[in-house]
Amino acid sequence: MAPSASASSGRTHPARVIAWRSATSRGPAARASARDSGPPYRPSRAGGAARLRASSLPGGHGARRDPLPALGGALGTGVDRGHGRDTGPSTTAEEGTPRTIHPVDRRFVLEPFEPAYLAAYRDGRLAERVEAARAELASCRACPRDCDVDRLAGETGVCHVGRHAPVASAFAHFGEEDCLRGWAGSGTIFFGSCNLRCVFCQNWDISQRPAGPELTADRLASLMLELQDQGCHNVNLVTPEHVVPQVIEAVAEAVPLGLRVPIVYNTSAYDALRSLRLLDGLVDVYMPDLKFWRPETARRLARAADYPQRAREAILEMHRQVGDLRVGPDGLARRGLIVRHLVMPGLGDETEAILGWLAREVSPDAFVNVMGQYRPEHRVGTPDRAGRVRHGEIDRRPSTDELAAAHAAARRAGLWRV
Repeated sequence: MAPSASASSGRTHPARVIAWRSATSRGPAARASARDSGPPYRPSRAGGAARLRASSLPGGHGARRDPLPALGGALGTGVDRGHGRDTGPSTTAEEGTPRTIHPVDRRFVLEPFEPAYLAAYRDGRLAERVEAARAELASCRACPRDCDVDRLAGETGVCHVGRHAPVASAFAHFGEEDCLRGWAGSGTIFFGSCNLRCVFCQNWDISQRPAGPELTADRLASLMLELQDQGCHNVNLVTPEHVVPQVIEAVAEAVPLGLRVPIVYNTSAYDALRSLRLLDGLVDVYMPDLKFWRPETARRLARAADYPQRAREAILEMHRQVGDLRVGPDGLARRGLIVRHLVMPGLGDETEAILGWLAREVSPDAFVNVMGQYRPEHRVGTPDRAGRVRHGEIDRRPSTDELAAAHAAARRAGLWRV
């Protein structure tokens, strides 16, 4: 599981429980009214800080599949509700001018825009993907572990997750990249468990076992809609590699009920190509965290020697689908690839190799977040049975010089959106 952080704040996942406003504040009847009355669906902007309890979600929205309303022009915009922080020059909604988070490079503006999944819904591809995703669960190869277990029957493999996706927490996150958090937050959904075994995981209490309630597709769809109703700029799926089929099912439930914000796929990059191809045309923003370059490092620190090869293949596929990151006139992410890399102590040569590969093989215009918030967590620095310190070589934060060297390596490689 990748740490959740912006380049500027370095903040990580702050909550371990879902605590949100009641999901009944804008329930099925209200959405149905907005959908059937003709005008475009627009998320509610009322309420305080986004907090929703999974146990309060309604049992489901039914199976109606009405025609999609026209896409509203306010997609991706919102007003500050008095929490979080503003980032960059902006004007208030009362002044009648859209906010922006940074000066915007017009070469990377995508306008007009609608989320990719709307076209997939209209032409029937989304329904086809749901059937294909369910079939994947019958002999699971949703991630590179290739466990070949029948998750439809409740069997589990490496991730310990069966038929339904566990959700550990969900909230409007203000610690993500500026283009995701904006001024109203990124609507993060943290899935429980993970297909990696990173010894340094900062979210180890939810990643190393299924944490949180298991949500059916309609309840997960409700969660997505609640994030949108809170005014979040996107739905940000954190550590979804092992629950791709369940995500596809939920998106298919949420779209006809009004989902209209971009979907962010926030991943460790240990993804199966077959799962990514099921997501083609459904995900707007891919955000992989490219961790390691050498197989021996990945084996030692994440128990996945094939991680470097699988991650590079996955990132190339993600870029093929969505290209370099493009934003709206307000600076908010709309479609494209964001790559994260966590700088780790003593692994500067791997950082340099990763950044060079991104510039050469992906794009010199790749949007890359070189993150400096590594800290010893989970098993790092703990004693083994013989009393020896585990993973002492990474039992410290990266030095100022190591962080400066990482940024210099990015510049030498030709990466400029860093």
